[in-house]
Amino acid sequence: MTLIKALRHAERRDLVARNVAGLCDLRRSKPKEGRSLTPEQAAKLLAVAPTDRLGITVELGLYLGLRPGEVLGLQWGDIDFDQ
Repeated sequence: MTLIKALRHAERRDLVARNVAGLCDLRRSKPKEGRSLTPEQAAKLLAVAPTDRLGITVELGLYLGLRPGEVLGLQWGDIDFDQ
């Protein structure tokens, strides 16, 4: 939708000849249902995390509310040991 609006703006100012993005059929999809863990599921996951080689990744994600990509993107430089 943002691209359509931007091109419509450019079209009005004669910066583009035609807004081809406006020709797209944008079908609205139903919002996806959340996939959060229940407190019981999180407790079970935390109970087995220490025995797995990626356990710290699971723990960080749960404790800090991070998505998998955010946890896996962390580096030592991201940690402020003074705080």
